[in-house]
Amino acid sequence: MLSGRRVRELGSHPRYLDILGLNFYYDNQWVYPNGRPPWETMPRDLRRRLLHRLLGQINSRYRRPMIMAETWHFDDRRGRWLPVANEMDLAQT
Repeated sequence: MLSGRRVRELGSHPRYLDILGLNFYYDNQWVYPNGRPPWETMPRDLRRRLLHRLLGQINSRYRRPMIMAETWHFDDRRGRWLPVANEMDLAQT
């Protein structure tokens, strides 16, 4: 809708998209109707989409510069969330 592709009468246009700010959290991906799978299963659960592939799809769709504006986890699990940085590296290749 922001790029004007879907509902043009809103006054949107691709020129209004300069930099895309993206957020990625441990509980971004849900499974209907059961809710979200445990984040620890992310690499093993084939239903989950890897971050670098999501970033590639966003890049293909919008062809605009992107920044990872926010990502996080909480408590003692934060250290295990750090591999998300590897996913961002994969997205650059």
